[in-house]
Amino acid sequence: MADVVDPDGVDSGRGHGRIAARWAYGIGAAIAALLISGVVNIWFAGPTTRAEKATEKKLDDTEQKNTPAFTARIKEEDPGDWPLYVLDRPLSETEKKKLLLLSGGDPHSLAEPRAAQRYLRRLGAVTASRSTTYSIALFGERKSSLSITDMHAKIIKCRKPQAVTVVDFISQGNSSVSSVFFDLAEVNGPARVIDLDGGRHGEPYFKSMKIDLGEGESPGALRVSAESPEETCEWVIVAEYRNSQGVFKAEIKNSNNKPFVAVGTPKNYKERWTRVPYEGGYWQICDPADKCTGGPSR
Repeated sequence: MADVVDPDGVDSGRGHGRIAARWAYGIGAAIAALLISGVVNIWFAGPTTRAEKATEKKLDDTEQKNTPAFTARIKEEDPGDWPLYVLDRPLSETEKKKLLLLSGGDPHSLAEPRAAQRYLRRLGAVTASRSTTYSIALFGERKSSLSITDMHAKIIKCRKPQAVTVVDFISQGNSSVSSVFFDLAEVNGPARVIDLDGGRHGEPYFKSMKIDLGEGESPGALRVSAESPEETCEWVIVAEYRNSQGVFKAEIKNSNNKPFVAVGTPKNYKERWTRVPYEGGYWQICDPADKCTGGPSR
């Protein structure tokens, strides 16, 4: 009946339906393509991201592994006002006369003793171990934290002192002291406390202390000296440190990447000059038999 009454209307309705179906199919196909693309991207993005992160971690681990746990900046301090100098040759007569002039007429003035020290350094004199102190600043170089829990002295080699002239500037009181000292006569001697007033002198420093580095910690700092009265020794510091991976050791050397040198004072010196700061200040000159000349001006 419908074909007879309105055949065009029937065909028109069927045409519209086919168009609508095509549009629906097209939209569905587009949505499906987008979904498939998204799934594929997600599917491949996951492994890619994980691979990138793994590569970054590997590079970071390699960099951390190749980066020293910490670095040390070393500076030899000024020996102060009352050092002990040694020279590996006798003083000439001209040098003796010059040094005698720098006796210090005012016991309260440090100008002339300081001038004598400068003169001795020009002659090649060096400070003995008693008067040699190093400032050591420690910096954590890795992202992870660590703690330095011990330090020992490691002797590289020792020899008899070569000095023949000793020049001593007697202190009028206690001079400034280091945080720690190493007794090089000990085997693997630990860092020991210098504390003349607190009752802890000679105790192992790291028995109750540690130095934390890395992860935002401030640089660590120590003032270090070595005792080697009878020998001249080359030595380094062996630092023991702990981190999340375990316990490790590292050597600390002087600023030139060479061992520290502790200069001993010989017993068979040829001449010993002592700058006495009392009674106006004067030089006392002695030989190994303790035959001395010089004294206060009367």
